[in-house]
Order: sequence, then C-alpha cells, then structure tokens
Amino acid sequence: MQVYISSGTHVSGVEDRVAEISDQLEAPDIVFGEGGKATLLEQVQAIVYLFPRAPLVSAAAALQVFVIYPIGGWLASVVTKGRKGRDVTVMQQISSKYEAPICEIDTVHTAHPVYQRPIVWGVANWLPLFGLPAVFTQSSSLLIAAIQSVLWLTLIGYLLFYIMLYLANTKREDMMATTIRSHASDVETACIVLGETHHVGIGRRLSGSDKIDIINPTPANMGVLTRFNLYSWKLADRLRK
Repeated sequence: MQVYISSGTHVSGVEDRVAEISDQLEAPDIVFGEGGKATLLEQVQAIVYLFPRAPLVSAAAALQVFVIYPIGGWLASVVTKGRKGRDVTVMQQISSKYEAPICEIDTVHTAHPVYQRPIVWGVANWLPLFGLPAVFTQSSSLLIAAIQSVLWLTLIGYLLFYIMLYLANTKREDMMATTIRSHASDVETACIVLGETHHVGIGRRLSGSDKIDIINPTPANMGVLTRFNLYSWKLADRLRK
C-alpha cells in the first residue's frame, strides 16, 4: 500500500493540501483521518463524561473543540474564500473527489490518562478550582478576584490538557498505525490526514512495515508548534525515565 501523509495545523490550507494529495497519489482508495467521523453529539458526550473527573481539562477541551476549531475554521474559510479550513474539510473533499471512504484512525480516547488515574487528576483539577478563588478573594475585590481566578484557571486547565495529550500520545499513535496497517493488504493507495504533531510518529511506525510504502515519513516544512511539541514531549520522556 502506498501512503501519503497530509499533515498541518487543524485549521490550514485546504486547497493546497488537496492539490498535494492529488499530485502525490493518482487516486487514493481510502482516506485515513484523525477525527474524521466524530459527531457533535459524541464530542459533547465525551466532554460531559469527563467533566466531573477533570473539570478544568474538560473546559479546555470544550473551548478547543466547540469554539477555537469551528470558529477558527469558519473564519479562515470565509476570509480566504474556502482556501483554508479544517482537516475534516480536506478529508471530505478527497473522499468526494475520488469516492474514497473515510476511515477514522484516532480511536483511543484522548482522556484515557484521566480515567486511569482519576484521583490524581481529580485533585489536580478540583483543588485549584475551589482553592484559587478562595485565595484571591482574601486580598482583592470580588471583581478582581473573579478575573484573576478565570485567568489562572484557564492557564492551569490548558496546562493539564497539554499534559493529558502528551500522556495519551503514544497509545493514540500506536492505534492509528495499527488501524492503517490492518488495511495494507486490501488497499493500493491511501492518504492520511492528521495533525502535524502526529506526522513523525505515524511515519516512523509505518516505515517499519514491509507492506507499506510511505512517501513522506516526515513533514517537509515542520511548523514551530510541532517542533515545540516534539521537543517538549521528548524531554518529558527522558525525565520520566
């Protein structure tokens, strides 16, 4: 199976990525995608289920999934007249153009580290949620304390969210690669649409298969955020050892 990876930020150039896929693959038989088939209801259910266990992480995830990605994708599409948009738009356009089915590969729940250690994550989330407002109201007016609390809780929420993504990453990429390899015998050509942070990991995992010819195991022009993620996660791996 010949494979081409189309990676980028989750809101990026749709036209360029679709054109690049078409240039690299004559006609992909299948589109492997990260988050290609997740419905709004499924996303809501996952975040609601997570909330009592990790409210700050849940709030950060909700902000990303329901505000930043949709609004960012919509604004990018409007401003660029459709030239930019979300990853799912890339998947849908390739799927429609070549009548290729979309196969979801990100089947490991991102929040599984929370469910593995609910007490640790519960304390890390609920303690600042109640503790910070109590501390700030001791020395500031109610309005100032509320503003300080929101800012600090947002920062902590995103930090915990980032840690959760790091802890879940290896298992997620292992499952992504396993799903892709399971189609190697019955698919000739395929494209993979995912976030650039996963590109190197998936490329490395697939390169070890004798049934898969991967065109681009690493990104051509790796973004700054991707470099930061890979460097910080590699550093975290070393510290954990």
